[in-house]
Amino acid sequence: MLPAERVACSLRGRKGQPRLRGDGQVAGGAAMRGDEIEELRGEIVALETALAAAFGEIAVLRATVEGGGPAAALGAMEAMAAQLEGLVLRGVVGAESQGRPGAAAGFEKRMEQIAHALRNAIAFRAG
Repeated sequence: MLPAERVACSLRGRKGQPRLRGDGQVAGGAAMRGDEIEELRGEIVALETALAAAFGEIAVLRATVEGGGPAAALGAMEAMAAQLEGLVLRGVVGAESQGRPGAAAGFEKRMEQIAHALRNAIAFRAG
């Protein structure tokens, strides 16, 4: 399930806490405070950034195993970013074919943000 959907998503609090819906409501109709919603948005951005960094490190490890130097590592990171960008279209088409345009939009947005964060990591490594 993707964050952009306006249905109950998989974010859960401590045991016994209600689920958070994509629209800031919790099960039973209670609303979350704006600062709680912003905190969750910040956590999502942090997770996306960490995921992009992990992809970058995987690419660097791949290049190292193959015996490449810094240029090979950057090339591997570029290839990983291109693969992620290629997955966007597949995911969007898949979600839309299932009649889930909201999921398609959310998937596209998040994958583009992860790829962008990886591209930033590439630029940082390149100097």
